[in-house]
Amino acid sequence: MTLSLAFLGAMALCVAFGSSAWADTGWFGERMPETLITGATQGDYVHSGDDTAMVYVPAGYFLRGTTKAEADALSRRFGDFFMVETPQRSIYLPAYYIDKFEVTNQQYGAFLDALKRGERHAIHPDAPPDKDYTPTYWRDSRLNGPDHPVTAVDWYDAFAYCRWAGKQLPTEAQWEKAARGPDGLAYPWGDTWQAAYSNNVESTFGHPVLDDRQWVLLLGNLDLDALPVFTWPVGSFPQGVSPYGAHDMGGNLWEWARDRYIKDYYHVAPSHDPPGPTASPYRVLRGGCWSSHRGKIRAAYRNYDLAADRHLEIGFRCALAAE
Repeated sequence: MTLSLAFLGAMALCVAFGSSAWADTGWFGERMPETLITGATQGDYVHSGDDTAMVYVPAGYFLRGTTKAEADALSRRFGDFFMVETPQRSIYLPAYYIDKFEVTNQQYGAFLDALKRGERHAIHPDAPPDKDYTPTYWRDSRLNGPDHPVTAVDWYDAFAYCRWAGKQLPTEAQWEKAARGPDGLAYPWGDTWQAAYSNNVESTFGHPVLDDRQWVLLLGNLDLDALPVFTWPVGSFPQGVSPYGAHDMGGNLWEWARDRYIKDYYHVAPSHDPPGPTASPYRVLRGGCWSSHRGKIRAAYRNYDLAADRHLEIGFRCALAAE
């Protein structure tokens, strides 16, 4: 039997840190899935499927969404985008793990190599049969650094990568809890806006963007060909880490979630592990990106796109259910 390079890398980490190949318990006393080992850093785990760092999100309730009063205030300032975050409710989720960083070009390249070898088991059944999984900007030197997050991937690309790696896309609820913690922080790092804590429109262009009018004026004249930098290497903003240790959950790239999207889903969603609506052509996006203003960098902000659309602002990370 041939072992994957990712598996061998995980085994090497085990030997290096003096632990058994498959530890029974993790950093928090939980029983780990067989595909995880504890990493070198407190709270980190290493997944054997793609040799990525993951962090643990314990079971329990978290505060999801936004109050109507806050959504109204945000709409007056940034436009009519925020009522889809209402009502604010406590939601229960079982324990899970989520990637510490967005999936990088280097990691996605290993997936493309697997496809070239004929490994097609991870492909979503609804994906176009002749689909090319190479990202749109795969050869753009401003975006394709090995430690930069892979971008211009559609939902089917993200789904297939996560499944190939032995994981899955996070649900919208899982993504939000990992980003803001149990108490409903406004941003992954806290309740106060800090432009320097993420890759966003203000840190990209170097001055505050206080409302939707300023944002539209700034981006309306933007020459993408003249912009030297879009994304930053994953983990470049350690001040912006989430309560559970996940990086870049505000800014850098929008991230696909597993769920379909409808604007009024929060009104009908169950309060226990909501799976998302069953019918919609759209899939959820979360987290904002390098061109997003502070209203969209908020951990509660909901965005969406068609599953087959690719844009240079969209990437993803994966999740894994805990045993």
